[in-house]
Formats: sequence, structure tokens, C-alpha cells
Amino acid sequence: MADMTYRQLHYTSCEKGLTGRSGFQFSAATPGTSAEAMRRVEALAGYEAPRWLGPAPTPGQIAACPVNLCYIPGGQPVIVRVVYVGADYSGRLGNYFAHALVADRAPDVLPIQLWGAGIWRAAQADRPELPHLDGPLSTGPLTRSRIDEFLRDNGGLPFLPALLTAVDLAVHEGRRSVVILDRDADRVACWIAAISYLLPPATVRDMSFATYEHRPRFSRHHVIGTVPEADFAVTDTALESFYVFDFVGMRASEVPAEPLARHLAGDRTLGAAPLWERARTLADGSEHRLASWYPVVLAVDLLSGRPISGSAAGVLTRWLVPARSRLPAAEFEALSHGVLGESRPDAVAELVLRDLAASGPRELTDWLELISRHRVSLDPHTLRRLGFDRVGPWLLDRVEPEIVGASLADQPLIRDGALRFLAAVPGERLLPALAAGLKHDSALRDLAGHPRLAEAITLVETAERGERPGGSLLTVAGGLLSGELLGFFWRERKWTLDEAVAVLGEGAVAVRVARPWLESLIDGGPHDHPGNYARLCRALEVAVQPDEEYTEPTVSRLAVMHRVLEREHVYRTPGRDSARYSALDDLITGYEHEYRPAREYLRLRLPALLLTLPPRMAIRALQSAPGVVQAAFADAVDHLLTGHGEGRPVGAAAELFAVAWQARRALPELARAVEERLALTLRGWRRKDLAQVGRLVADLDEGLEAAFESWRRRRLGWLPPPVRRLVRRLGDP
Repeated sequence: MADMTYRQLHYTSCEKGLTGRSGFQFSAATPGTSAEAMRRVEALAGYEAPRWLGPAPTPGQIAACPVNLCYIPGGQPVIVRVVYVGADYSGRLGNYFAHALVADRAPDVLPIQLWGAGIWRAAQADRPELPHLDGPLSTGPLTRSRIDEFLRDNGGLPFLPALLTAVDLAVHEGRRSVVILDRDADRVACWIAAISYLLPPATVRDMSFATYEHRPRFSRHHVIGTVPEADFAVTDTALESFYVFDFVGMRASEVPAEPLARHLAGDRTLGAAPLWERARTLADGSEHRLASWYPVVLAVDLLSGRPISGSAAGVLTRWLVPARSRLPAAEFEALSHGVLGESRPDAVAELVLRDLAASGPRELTDWLELISRHRVSLDPHTLRRLGFDRVGPWLLDRVEPEIVGASLADQPLIRDGALRFLAAVPGERLLPALAAGLKHDSALRDLAGHPRLAEAITLVETAERGERPGGSLLTVAGGLLSGELLGFFWRERKWTLDEAVAVLGEGAVAVRVARPWLESLIDGGPHDHPGNYARLCRALEVAVQPDEEYTEPTVSRLAVMHRVLEREHVYRTPGRDSARYSALDDLITGYEHEYRPAREYLRLRLPALLLTLPPRMAIRALQSAPGVVQAAFADAVDHLLTGHGEGRPVGAAAELFAVAWQARRALPELARAVEERLALTLRGWRRKDLAQVGRLVADLDEGLEAAFESWRRRRLGWLPPPVRRLVRRLGDP
């Protein structure tokens, strides 16, 4: 480019430079060079001679010292050539001379092409002002043909694919630098030239390098050259800390070569220039790494008439489908025929289908149309897997449904895979999706072989009619009645027990149930006959592990029984003795048929409930009760007579006496057991408490007042005050 200019700088140890003092400094520079550019150059200008250089080197030895040509990219790219010059103005050894070029944009030549160029100086200029250098710059001897000769005659050629891959990693990841060790800096420069000619131009523009560093471990360049006499040993630690390529000892770090790196290494550098120029016209601008450039290079090969392997064809096809919209029609047709024509095996298409995980519905539709046009037969398992992994989720989430539907029109295997996916979706996700429009999708018109989906659609239609589901909900739920799923039907009114039992069936399927739903059946909802609660408990019999959201069914059963039986209105409404009796009789007569946790609960709860009935009704209920229920009634006397809050439970005492007295004929053993426990407990009560019990007994049945007084005198008798106080203390809770 004619308008490309470079500013120049010289840096060395001199008696008088731009600082006006002696020592290492800039001796000359192009006017207007920024302080930042000067700092960048100064950071690159250092030099340490190799160890073979003695204390009194000859001019030949000085001239043989390795040259360091280094480059750093950026907003102001810098190219510096540093050479060892021996003694400075005072005769002291260790002096070097750095000639630097600074540009405002990427150089118009590859920086490594300036190796051995005639533009470089190694001595101070006559004046402190240096002129601009106009581009394009004159290059040195490292031409592409020269580098191809170097590679052809070099035993290190097998390392080239790994070397290219390592540089790609160093530039784009920046975690490890590449160290090239060879006999001299000339050979290092040849390796860097090979890298620069072969890698993508954008990568080369961003690649910093140095052809010679005495201590590579202190360098921050992407590519660092060194020689055997430098301070660097190829140890196991070095091989792991850097990407080391030792072309003297023929050792290298382990770097799996990228396919494109092998491709480029096989083509050499002469063919790289037209390849990258053509690749630029096919690229979309997102390519950076070797892996992303690989399909573009394969497309160039195919359009150039070069054959590609089956695995490479799969890589190219994965790139080809999304590139269709920007490629000229003729090129797209040529490429698609090249990878899917009669000479291409079906495995190529199957490979692409398996890798469509990142594609969308449009790309899939284009791809299916493409393989159909080229009459490629695909493995049925591959198509079903595509439907399950990609198309099914698109259907569920309603991703471009028209395009997805079109892609399934002539693809029964993909559709089958998609339906299998939907059939496995949890009910709380499936039902809302069906209601949102999925049930009208053309893919779901024929559901033969997918009964769960058919049941799910029926359930959605049931909900749309305002009705509650039956047992088929468990089929769709898969044994998990989550809050979200039940909420789909739990809208304007609470569930009834009949509806709940209809959903749960008889506990034939292991199920977890959302706790809020169970509680809704109790709190503020319609209260059915207690037998319905027993049916609900039976339906929850199958236990599963508990978690934060779902209660373990045994706990749920007991919670239902406990809370319902305490709150059921037939036990709380005055004047409903017959209703209470009927409810209790239903529980008692069905006692033997209950599962064990419910029976255990009923043994604890029924005695208190029986006392809410008139004595004769309670006795009649007890007469039909199993022996364990009668025994439980007798055993509960102590608990029922335990004080709760202020005062004695005189009401419970009166009710128990009335039941026991009237049960003497019908249930003599039960009556004796209750009387014994009553006597033991009441013996420690005060006279005023006993008098109140007598009055309450009279309220229950006037004919029992005298019976209680007679029983009290006979069973409780008279005790001296100290003994009565002792009994009272022992009887106090």
C-alpha cells in the first residue's frame, strides 16, 4: 500500500542520545513518535548473547550471534530487529543495537518476511532524526518457495501439524507460549515463516513472536525462538509449561493436531496464499480458530476439484446447511452434490444429523430437503433419535411450529421420535403445552401407538369443559401428582373427595402427591362422609420416599384422618346425635377393614368421639365394635380424665360413668374396666369436683344421680384428710 508509512527508532548504548546522557537509550527516532510507542520498543530492545560467546569475542563471533526479529501486534504494531554489536562507545562489551519500525495499522507485509531485509541498520545514524519509511517494505529471502524447500529438506516436518495447532492455541487461548528450539536463529525464522504462511491471515496478524530469546521463560510472546546455547533446557517441566518444539533433539510437547493443521502442512506454503484468498470469499466472518476455518477450506478444495474424505465431507456438510442462504446458488449446488451425490456414502448424512444439536428448525428443514433431493437413505434409528432429541423439544416449546410441522410432513420416523419424547414429558409440562395449542399441531393428529399422549389430550379437553379428571391422570402424571399438574385442574373450586379418589384409584400405582393438594381436601373444602376419607387414605397406601414438596403417603394418611375426624361437622354440630352415631358406626364397623395406620389412629381417637354421643348411643356403637376398640375405650379412661388447662375434666368423668353404668348388662366386662379406672382416678379428687360430676350425671340422665352417689360412697368411701391429700397429689397431673 503506497500510503503505508512506518516510523523508525534506533536504540543502543551511546555516549549521547535523545536523552542527552550516556548509556542505553534511543539514539535516533522519527519525529512525532509517541512516548507509548517508544516504551513498547524499549521493552523489546533487550539482548543477551548466547553462552558460547567468550569475554573477548572476535568480529566473526559477534556477527554469528543470533538475530532477534520480534513483532508485537496492536493499535500501533511494532517490529524490532535486535543484533549484538559487542563493545559500546566506552569499549565495554554487551552492547546491542535495535532498529524498530512502528506503524498505525497492521503491516503491509508479514513481519517475518523482513528477516534479512535490506531496510535494517546496525549502527548509529549521523543525525537524531530518522525519516519515515514508506510501504510496501522490501522483504528478505524467506519467500514461500524458500520455506517449502526448507520444509522438504527438514527432518522436523512431521512436527509441523502439531506446531500449527500449538500456535493457534497460543494466540487464541494465551495460556502457553510456543518455544521453537533449533540450531540457529535462521532456522527458527524459517519455522516462524512457515507458520505465518500457513495459518489464517487474521491469526498471523495477532501473533507476536521473537526469533531469539536467551531466557524464554521470561518472554510473553506467542512464539519464542531460542538456540541450544541459551538458558533453556528441554525438561518434562518445560514440555508441560510451554508448547516446546525441539528440532535439535527432535522432541515436542504433546499437542493433538487439528485436522486443518494436517491439511495445511501437507499442502505447503505456495498453495496457502490462493487458498486463504478464496476462503475469505466463502467465510461469514465468524471464523477464528483452525476448527472454524476447516469446513471453509474443505469447501475451497471441493470447488477446486480436489477430493475430500468421508469424515471431511461430514464436517463440510454441517457447515454447508447454515451457509446456504449466503452462498451463490451454483456454488451451493456444487458443494451439496459433492458431499451428498452418488459417490458419497450415507454415513456422511447420518454424521451430520447426529451433530444437529445446535441447529434450529429452519436449518433442519433445509437439511432434510437437501438429503431428500439427493436421495440419501438414512438410518431409521438416527431419524428417530433426531426426532426425540431435537424436534420433540421444539414441539413442546412451540419453537417455530409451522416450520417444525412442515419438516415432519414427510418424515414419519422423525415424527415418531418426537412423539416418543412428548410421551415422556412430565404431566405438569405436557398438559399446559397441549392446552396452549400443541394438541392442534398436525404432528399429533394420529396418535396410534402413543396412548399416553391420547390420554393427555383427553384430559386437556376434560379441563376445558370444566370437569375433573379420573384415574387416567395417573397415567399421564407417571405417578407424580405435583402441584403444577393438579393446579391445571384446580381452578375455581376445591376438589371433592370423590374426585380425588377417582384420580388416585385404589393405590395401585406408586404415587407422590403434592402436600397443598391434600391439605386443600381438608381445609375449607367440602366435607364428605368419613368413609370417603378412608377411601382416600387407602388410595394413598403405597408409600414413596418423602421430599420437600411431596409427603410420604403414610404421613399423609394419618394427617388426613386426624384432621378430618376432628373437624368433620357431624361431630361438632349440636342436635345431630343420629348423624354422629351413623358416622361413628360406619367407622367402627369398618375398623377391621382399615389398614394398620388408620386402625392405630382410630384406637386413639374413637373413645373421645364416642363420648360426644348420648350414653345409650355410645353403648350401642360399642356393642358392634371389635374387642380391640372396646379395650381401647377402657384404656383411654386415664387419658380422657387428664386435666387440660384449669380444673378437672368433670364432663368426661360424668360421661364415662354414664356409659359404664348403662353398659353393665350389655357390656359387663367393659363396664367393670371403666369403673375400675374411674374409681382409681376419682379417689383423689376434691369433694366439690365430685359433686359437680354428680350434677352433670343427673343432666345426662336423672335416674343416674342416685346411682352415682351410691357408687361414689361404695367405691370411693371416706378417707382421712392426710390420705386424701396424698391421693390428690398423686392424681394431680
